[in-house]
Order: sequence, then structure tokens, then C-alpha cells
Amino acid sequence: MGKLLKYELRKSLGVKGVVLVISCIFELLFLIGLYSSKETLIPIGITLLYFDAFISVVVMGIASIRLLHNDLNTKQSYMLFMTPNSSYKILGAKVIESFMSILIAGVFFTSLGFLDFTLLIAQNGGFKEAFDFIYTAYQKIFEIEINPSDVISVIALLLISWFYFITVAYLAQVISATFLNGRKFNGIISFFIGLAIIILEEYAVNNFVSISATGSVINHNILQGVVYLTLAGITYAVTAWIMDNKLSV
Repeated sequence: MGKLLKYELRKSLGVKGVVLVISCIFELLFLIGLYSSKETLIPIGITLLYFDAFISVVVMGIASIRLLHNDLNTKQSYMLFMTPNSSYKILGAKVIESFMSILIAGVFFTSLGFLDFTLLIAQNGGFKEAFDFIYTAYQKIFEIEINPSDVISVIALLLISWFYFITVAYLAQVISATFLNGRKFNGIISFFIGLAIIILEEYAVNNFVSISATGSVINHNILQGVVYLTLAGITYAVTAWIMDNKLSV
């Protein structure tokens, strides 16, 4: 499993490098605003980093799905699946790499946000002053209100839900390479199968959470995150079973 995981991490380094470069550019924009007279660049830089975080996670997920597609449909599949590793280990390495990438991205952008906030504190004289500066700037430019705890819980939920969507996309790719292999429009059919799974389970999750969750937005998001992680585990198990029993390379 360790070698498989290293193999998956190595294949995804290119995408992570591009993400890092773009993030550094947006961070530089924030720093220019912080240490110059162009203070309007501060909320703009923060906003770009905020969207960069989500777009980066999405791009890394799509790249992971694309890698599985190549492993199932090109000569890479013969090389990978002829190794003395079960489908559970091969898919498990991909799932772990995907989860690690999302987690690392979350830690990276959270740490970057903490660093930027610390710099704001140093520049504006204190925690309250720094927060008030951000809050006032966002209200002035974007006319929105900020609740930090809700924002953090929403970000965490989005990361977890995206990880779940990736596992469903893995399942769709495996269905395309097994049950639909050789059929016309198998890629499109498997896409709609995956989309249908997501829509049905999303409907079920929302109904379950709305009935079970009580209290704050944070409690609601925690329960929904746990449900998504459980579904991701189930989806992995089903996908690995199909690969182990139906996949022919």
C-alpha cells in the first residue's frame, strides 16, 4: 500500500505545483495591499485566495478522477493491475491520496489564512481591530456579513462532500470500464449513473439531516459531514468489489 500511495502522490505533483504557484500570486497581491497604501487590495486578495482554495480542491479532485480513468482505459491499467496488489489496495491508495490532497489543501489554505490574519493583527494593532478591518472591508465592497464559525464549518463540509463526490466518480469510472465496457457512449452513461447516485443520496442525506440535526448551523454541518464520510466508505467498498470481481485488463 505504501508504494502504491507514493505512486499516486507522485502522479499528482504537477497539479499541486500549479496550485501552489497561483496561490503564491494571490498571496503576493494581499501582501502588496497590506504593506502599501492600496488597502483595497487586501479584501480582493483574501477573496481570490478564498476562491482559489475551492477551485484548487476541485481541480485536484478532477485530476484524480482523470488518473483513474487512464489507469482503467490505457496501457497503464495492464502495468498497474498486474502488480501483486488487490483492487482494494489499488483503489484504496487512490482514495487515500485524494483524501490526503484535500486535507493538505485545507491545512495549507487554513494556515495561510491564519498567517494573513496574524499579519493583519500586527498591522492594525490587535485581534479585534484586524477582524473589524476585514469585516468592514467586506461589508463595504461586497455587502455581506461574516460569521467566522459558520464559514469554517461550511468550508469543512464542502471539502468532505467533494471527497464523497470523488468516490462516486470513481464508481462511475469503474462501471464504465466493467459493465459498460465496449458499449457506445459508455462514458456518458456512467456519468449520468454517477450523477443520479449523487442526486438520490443528496436528497436522502438532506432529509435525514434536517430531521436529525438540531441546534446551530455547526451541528447541522458536523452531522452532514459524518454522513458523507460514511457514504464515501461504502462507495469505496462497492467500487473495489466491482473492480476485484468484474474488471478485466
